[in-house]
Amino acid sequence: MNLWVWLALHYVKIDRFFVSDIARDPLKFEAVKAMVSFANASGAWLIAEGIETEADLEIVRDLGIVCAQGYLLGRPAARLLDAVGALRSGQIAVYPAVYAHRHHR
Repeated sequence: MNLWVWLALHYVKIDRFFVSDIARDPLKFEAVKAMVSFANASGAWLIAEGIETEADLEIVRDLGIVCAQGYLLGRPAARLLDAVGALRSGQIAVYPAVYAHRHHR
């Protein structure tokens, strides 16, 4: 929490420890509820990590967390081929117009 305040973070990822089984664990629910309150006060967006069940997703949604990741929402390897292709590509993505202009004279 100290770093959260000191760094004035815009995005904070909630560790899967707190999110996994939140629908069945009242203590995890209270911990994440407190994080939501703190995030609202600081203006930060929360990202719930480790969503693996619909019940957990519904709790996270009802707490007002709009960013989430986890196996329920998509497997990490689902887009692996796209990622590998992008990493191997020689195309410059940061300033493609500048790159194209310099190399097509």
